Amino acid sequence: MPVQSLPQPLNHFQTFSVFYSRGGGFWVLRGDGTVPDPSEAWMPLRFEPVADGSSYLTPAGVGDTLQCQRPDQYWPHKLLPNIYHGPCTQNPNHGGLRGELSIFLALVAMSMDPTNLPQWLPWMYQGSRWHAHALDHGCMFDTLQSSPCNLSVADLTSGQHKLGVVVSVYTCPTTWAGGSTSQDLTNLENGVYGKYFN
Repeated sequence: MPVQSLPQPLNHFQTFSVFYSRGGGFWVLRGDGTVPDPSEAWMPLRFEPVADGSSYLTPAGVGDTLQCQRPDQYWPHKLLPNIYHGPCTQNPNHGGLRGELSIFLALVAMSMDPTNLPQWLPWMYQGSRWHAHALDHGCMFDTLQSSPCNLSVADLTSGQHKLGVVVSVYTCPTTWAGGSTSQDLTNLENGVYGKYFN
């Protein structure tokens, strides 16, 4: 569901496109996958391990799975199919998630039916913290058998699959209460203000 109009002035921070392919997991493209930049390529979702025991979402990481996760964590089961789950840890300080904000928001969007997104996305972010929802999966982890080489713009945007999403993130004007800069969003991605999930 595209945003019809955005308040101004805003500065573009980043855009990523994400889709799910059965047998291939999530694929990520920097930019808008409906009008792809020829210099960009679809890459598998990856994770960069962080020294504090968390995982950083990125298409350029060295890990195929989360660095680790705790048995009490619900979010890995909502955002990611089992192929991305990492080894179990009992350390209460390990198993967090941070990373590219557009990729994170894409995973959140694909974790529920798109009609639930306007209501549940604000609910998931309360008190300056992210909370996992208990809704049914929107992206059924066993339905689509495409790869980025075979996926057309029509597949990414069609109502048939609804398994692809394009997420653009903008800074809020600093004149607004809670305004943000690109550095603020980079700090958010890096966990300076806390991880998306602990």
